[in-house]
Amino acid sequence: MIDTLRSFCITLPALFVIACVPAFSQDEAPASNEAIVALKNGDRVQGELTDEGKDEVVVDSPVFGTVTLERDQIEGITMVADAEAKAEAEKKAAAAAAAAEKAKSPWSGSANLGLTYSDNSSTNLTLNLGASAKRETKESVLNMNVQYFYSQDERSTTDNDVIATFDQTWITSDANGQLPWSYFAQGTYQWDEFETWEQRLSPYAGIGYALERTDDLTVDLRLGGGGTWQYEGDQNFITQFLFEVNSTWKIDDRSLLTGAVKFAPNVNAFDDYFLTLSAVYKTKLMKDSPLTFNISFLNIYDSEPGIGENGNDLKLVMGLGYTF
Repeated sequence: MIDTLRSFCITLPALFVIACVPAFSQDEAPASNEAIVALKNGDRVQGELTDEGKDEVVVDSPVFGTVTLERDQIEGITMVADAEAKAEAEKKAAAAAAAAEKAKSPWSGSANLGLTYSDNSSTNLTLNLGASAKRETKESVLNMNVQYFYSQDERSTTDNDVIATFDQTWITSDANGQLPWSYFAQGTYQWDEFETWEQRLSPYAGIGYALERTDDLTVDLRLGGGGTWQYEGDQNFITQFLFEVNSTWKIDDRSLLTGAVKFAPNVNAFDDYFLTLSAVYKTKLMKDSPLTFNISFLNIYDSEPGIGENGNDLKLVMGLGYTF
């Protein structure tokens, strides 16, 4: 009896180990030669690649058993270990890219100094100082810019004005990402010593549609409304529509071109309007340099200028900029 119990005590742990081995082995990593064979008809066979000959391939599949496949049936063979390593590497790369994007500041800015050709009350060379700031995320884009122009000929000051603009765009999106539709609010403030109105403020708001939105090119159409307030000794507000096309083109890693056309007619008389044309070209002096060479063009045309005034307010600037 004692010998029987002793044999049972020895045998029981051994049986337990034998019974547990298959259970643990199910969680083991796949064999190094486990493969996924993709067939030209769209089927897939996964299992241990036991033979890979010139004319045929043999796969030991846990589902289909031993399968022999002709080479002309096969679209491709992927080793499971390689596929898992690739998937893990892609997962890590995506996580690193997401972390870098999160850490990146949405703000950027620049300052510029240059010479200006002005065709306003007279033709002369002028000084131009300016600064801009931009905040860009997947949901919105904010642009702010201020420029100062001063001109003096041999006898007197001929131009002395400030132009400040802001533009806020909110981009719509769904579960699949950004949509082409957006809505915006923008405004322009101008002070000019030599205009009869002295100060002018033009706020607008409306909707936009992106004809193109890629990393290198954006083209947006806008439709909105607002108006222009001019101080001419009394307060004068003109209600206007706004039609706009703007674009940004990243030419290469060093060069960028932006431009816009804005048409703002009086809602009661379309022959009374403002037409604004603008373009800015920037190129880095060196690939990784914060210094840029800039050329900018701005023309604000007023179809109903004051008595003795020129309807065109043209600014053509060449100079240097510093980005940050």
